[in-house]
Amino acid sequence: MAAGTARFSDTSISEVTLDGGTVDGTGSIGRLMSLAGGGTVAPGTSVGRLTCTEVAWNVATKFVPELLTPVTPGKTHDQLKVNGPVELGGAALRVVTLAGFTNVTGNAYVIIDNDGTDAVSGTFAGLPQGAVVDIGTAAFTISYAGGTGNDVVLTQVPPLRVLSTTVVRGTGSNAGHYVIGLAGTGIPRATYQLETSPDLIRWTATQTTTASHAGTWTFTDTSRLLTEPRYFLRVGLH
Repeated sequence: MAAGTARFSDTSISEVTLDGGTVDGTGSIGRLMSLAGGGTVAPGTSVGRLTCTEVAWNVATKFVPELLTPVTPGKTHDQLKVNGPVELGGAALRVVTLAGFTNVTGNAYVIIDNDGTDAVSGTFAGLPQGAVVDIGTAAFTISYAGGTGNDVVLTQVPPLRVLSTTVVRGTGSNAGHYVIGLAGTGIPRATYQLETSPDLIRWTATQTTTASHAGTWTFTDTSRLLTEPRYFLRVGLH
């Protein structure tokens, strides 16, 4: 397939080769592989489950699962069920949360149901085991060994939130500077990084901290001079 969309309902076909096109639907197909042009795999016609016998993707491929709540594979979120080997090949993961999706920490979405005991080969681009996937106001960690031990699972985690900010003039060793305090919540025991910038273009990482078991974190910054006209801070996962 070099263009267009192939939608599979109940029809079985031995192999689908992507080279720029899109595959969706709720049917069963054989091997689902990508050539140099890649393509898009989007199970369901809105939400649904697509079944295949093997996955062999590459970096030009996009996997686009849609999520709703509560968690019911094929009913309220998309799922690709694979009855054979899974080779992700650095494909791009593009998760979509549909209208009606609600944030529920701990919800686990099995987006690829890998049969048997064979491990998933490779990862999605930029998403190693345990990486955080941010989708709008929702945040998830990804596992390639979830579910029954070899499924690709997105588990919702608390999003990063800044709850309070304080700014005071420094004294003593901090004289001539502002003392800026930030406090917030996020993923328990995750490492967060504070970055500063004079112009929202050039950012410098200044410190890291590990969130508590409850997910709380704090930063204290003393870098800003009283004479600096502008100063920006941001917090993200390290």
